[in-house]
Amino acid sequence: MPCESRVPMPCESRAPVRESRWVELRERWEASTTARERAASTNSEGAASPNSANDGARDDVVDRQPLNETEGFGFRRPRHLRAVLPERVETGRTVSLIVSITAATNGAGISAPLKDFDVPSEGAVVTLSVSSRGLVPRGESEQDIRVPSDGDSEPHRFAFIAGPVGLHHVNVDAYRGGTHLGTVRLEISVEANATISEARVRTAELSTVAFEPGEVTLQVRLEEQGYRFQLLGDTLYSDVTAMMGDSRDSVEQLVAELHAMAADQSDYATPGLVRDRLKSLGIELWSSAVPKGIQEQFWEQSDRIRMLTVAADHDVIPWELLYPLNGSNDNGFLAEQFPVMRRAYAARRVTTLPIGGAAYVVPPASPSDAMVEVEAIRALLGTRAGDHGVLSELSDVRRLVLGDLGLPGIMHFACHNTFSDRSGSSITLDGGPWKPSDLAEAVQRATLADAAPLVFLNACRSAGQMAWFSQMSGWGTKFIEAGAGAFIGSLWAVRSSAARAFAEEFYQQFVGKGQPLGASSLSARQVVQSDGGDPTWLAYTVYGNPAAVATY
Repeated sequence: MPCESRVPMPCESRAPVRESRWVELRERWEASTTARERAASTNSEGAASPNSANDGARDDVVDRQPLNETEGFGFRRPRHLRAVLPERVETGRTVSLIVSITAATNGAGISAPLKDFDVPSEGAVVTLSVSSRGLVPRGESEQDIRVPSDGDSEPHRFAFIAGPVGLHHVNVDAYRGGTHLGTVRLEISVEANATISEARVRTAELSTVAFEPGEVTLQVRLEEQGYRFQLLGDTLYSDVTAMMGDSRDSVEQLVAELHAMAADQSDYATPGLVRDRLKSLGIELWSSAVPKGIQEQFWEQSDRIRMLTVAADHDVIPWELLYPLNGSNDNGFLAEQFPVMRRAYAARRVTTLPIGGAAYVVPPASPSDAMVEVEAIRALLGTRAGDHGVLSELSDVRRLVLGDLGLPGIMHFACHNTFSDRSGSSITLDGGPWKPSDLAEAVQRATLADAAPLVFLNACRSAGQMAWFSQMSGWGTKFIEAGAGAFIGSLWAVRSSAARAFAEEFYQQFVGKGQPLGASSLSARQVVQSDGGDPTWLAYTVYGNPAAVATY
């Protein structure tokens, strides 16, 4: 991963920070909330101090027992993740971000429609995690807050020093245990000479505070100090910041070797030797890409992990290949222990994937068995899912993702994905190449958001090597940003027969047997794992909620 050096902060030469700014922002916050809601919030037991960011160091480990969300509910009411941040600040100055979980959206700002937000009568503990590459934190970047059943949480302050001049993004994520609840994304302009501007409110819908037992999220954020790792689960650990070198060359070599294995051109004579080599690659990736502190946290709770989600900035690491090893602790590749998923930042957490229909994309010169794959999926879906037909024209695929042909619940691609240094990743359709950047309009218009389809890009060959991985990640994040509920794709070239077997087993589990997204993908990996000389079972990446299920 590329590492950016920390930009020196010229704060010492500046005028003293105005501590009254916190008071001013707090007053503005309270002015936008009714007296009745403030009373409900401030009278709640266990409310955190608004100055908790400055109350001293937090313990390294905070044990958080899961709350029973089937008994003792107090109120069912809408909730929002709410954040206030000035739009403009002078470089080197202190700036305050104020975050709360509220039951209303009074005051200025952008609001979203609300769903039920279930909070037990004793309240719910939610972890707030804040990150920005352009702001340097002055204290903790994670805080636990208590959300009362009958009101708002107390506002919590995160303090930063404004970094280099430019427009910077700030992400606020809310977690319950290892389950991601929602994200607010803000912007702040850092200028050479500026007065702190009026703070604006941003809100995000939180559909629920329920969390999946055994779900753990590995959050990796690129900041000025380096990469910040946080392992979020039933136990809250300290975050770990690591200065990591540029790993692109080593990943390029790794993916080149995986390509050779998939093409049955490996230097190793037997499937067993290929499996041994894969294990060595996975162990090396684990030891080089994951900091020691996170490794220790993983082993402390490894027997309780049932699913793992990775949320990472500027991702060039094939996390699915990780093979944790610690002395006699050897449970295999992560991807064979439990579902390994990915989450794109700011992506909503979809709990159901409506399978109201399916569209298939089979370009000219697709794998010879592409239509066999399509017919097998059609048979599994049956008559309950409408058939939107097989598309091969570039103009039709563009209309499909823009919603002009209706929005099916499944978009399945059986094709080749090619790569060149000059033009990047593309799928050659009848009429021209189709690239991740061609989803820009769909992203801006969020054309897939209403249907939240499952997109399965089952590409069986690539002309490139290292860039194949990063470009496939590009396809996944672009589809998710356009509103897809889930995305599945291969990170390197895969064998056609194994790709078809993976797809058929996945749909059999997800649609035919009603298994969750994560469990279905794990079952599909296991089916194609039997050929020890083929790394296809490790090639697939899955974006989405591991607990999401198919509905009609």
